[in-house]
Amino acid sequence: MSPLPLDMPDDYPWLPSSTRYPLADLGELAARLGSPVTYDRRGEVVWMDDMSHGLGVYRASVYGAGAVVRVTTDIGLISGYALDLVGGSDAERTAQLVRSFSMAKLGKTGLEIGFCMISLNEEFWTILSRFDGSNQHIGRLRVYAETGQLTILKDDGTEQTIATLGHLDDPASIYHVFKLVCDFDSDCYVRLLFNDHVYDLSAYGLRIAAATDIPQHRMTLAQISRAGYNDQASVGYVILTGNEP
Repeated sequence: MSPLPLDMPDDYPWLPSSTRYPLADLGELAARLGSPVTYDRRGEVVWMDDMSHGLGVYRASVYGAGAVVRVTTDIGLISGYALDLVGGSDAERTAQLVRSFSMAKLGKTGLEIGFCMISLNEEFWTILSRFDGSNQHIGRLRVYAETGQLTILKDDGTEQTIATLGHLDDPASIYHVFKLVCDFDSDCYVRLLFNDHVYDLSAYGLRIAAATDIPQHRMTLAQISRAGYNDQASVGYVILTGNEP
């Protein structure tokens, strides 16, 4: 049952004669206050990880010489811990994290991460996808550290450049924050938030590809190194949201 509204008296010092609604979900408040980002508070927090519990909930994969996924305390963001993704120097040159969720009805779905480019890299992928049992519906953001180029994967399989922001690697270990929001009911992107920038992506459709799997949502983070290097990125937190406006 929804909480009853509280009508403020005329002499109330803040918003007189207004209607206020009491907070019904303290867990939601705690999750939102735990996020270091203040400019986007839309959507309902479904799951949050500050990386203090290690790799247990993820499936980690590494490819190429020197590739590794590891927990570190070197440059934590909000918990003192981070997950390092170090790509291999040859072959596929990739370090990857995957987390799957049961097929709940989430409405428009958002994936927010805080990440730090320790070095230049070939590219960093964030994928938010849904399997419906027959097809995979894919929203993918690709970030290039050297140029700061942000691209998304469109429904026709081509890349669309959203912005070019300049170098994103930083010796001071500065974290960047982005949030990718997808509408899986309409198979289209909604928006991208990157630090203090907001990009409207509603003109672009999600990629749909045949895939046999159980119905589920999935998030994938992948760091791809340059040939001959073990490039590194750190992830400080991940937040999955649902019912985005």
